[in-house]
Amino acid sequence: MDEAETDLVNVPVPRRHLVKVYGFIAELEASANGQQRGSEPLGDPTDVWTDELIRQAFEESNPAVRAILKYLAQRPGDPVPTGELVELLKQHGYKPARPDTLSGVIGAFGRRVTTRYGLKGSRGNAILPFQNPRDRKLDSRVYIMSKRIAEVVMSL
Repeated sequence: MDEAETDLVNVPVPRRHLVKVYGFIAELEASANGQQRGSEPLGDPTDVWTDELIRQAFEESNPAVRAILKYLAQRPGDPVPTGELVELLKQHGYKPARPDTLSGVIGAFGRRVTTRYGLKGSRGNAILPFQNPRDRKLDSRVYIMSKRIAEVVMSL
């Protein structure tokens, strides 16, 4: 990389858009490195999520996280848009339920995944029992659970 590619510049950003701008920059950096944001060399979360860990995480989760896991498990391999999971949170009493509410619920779950179960990638990010890539057509994240993890979740 030459100096122009690594120079940093200050860009004023409205505070309400700061997280989105950080996310966009992370996606640009990840695509420049040939990987999706949040992806790890391990790839599919089924590489690290054992049946016992899935059971433990499910049993120790609050009702909202359990509902999200069951909802994804009912649709193995299918990308579930953020909006569907936000609606699910509304059904579980989250008011207001917005995309940032979902981010908070998933974020708290992710912190437990890294601290209690030790499932973190090389950059310290949680390896969740589902993938959550960005869908450019929807301009949103989608959530995808593998068939193997879904089978375990559905048995609970």
